[in-house]
Amino acid sequence: MENPSPEFQHYLVDIHALFGNRERVFEPLPAGIPPDRGFDHVIEIEEGLNPIITITYRNPKRCKNEI
Repeated sequence: MENPSPEFQHYLVDIHALFGNRERVFEPLPAGIPPDRGFDHVIEIEEGLNPIITITYRNPKRCKNEI
């Protein structure tokens, strides 16, 4: 972040302190596809079946106005 406002500078110090010793976790991902790990994940789909369409999260009626 270039030239953060003074009110946010203390957050940046905290963030750098938190992530400072975890550089390996937050390093950039390598380009390209991942290396072969010896197995492939396959989802078998039966011919003629259609996907089930559902609402991901059901929200109570009383909360819908707020959402």
